[in-house]
Amino acid sequence: MRIHSGADISAPILSEIKSAADGKVTETTEDALLGKCITIEHIGGVTIKYCGFDTFSIAEGESVSAGTVLGTLGSVPCECADD
Repeated sequence: MRIHSGADISAPILSEIKSAADGKVTETTEDALLGKCITIEHIGGVTIKYCGFDTFSIAEGESVSAGTVLGTLGSVPCECADD
C-alpha cells in the first residue's frame, strides 16, 4: 500500500464511474500504478483524477456534467485487493 491524498471508493468491477461535477476532460492516460485514468478540471478550479477504469466512455477535450458516465471500473494495479 502507498499513502496518497485521494479517496478510495469501493465498487464492483464494471460499475459505471460518473463525474462528480461539471467540467472538462483534460487528460486520459494509463499509469503503471493507477491504471487507466481520466483527469477532469471541474468548475471552480478543482481538478479530480479518476483512476482504475476498465473502459472509457469519453475523450480528452469533452465537457461533462455532474453524473456523466466516464467509463466502467476495472482495477488499480498498486492497491491491495482487500475491501
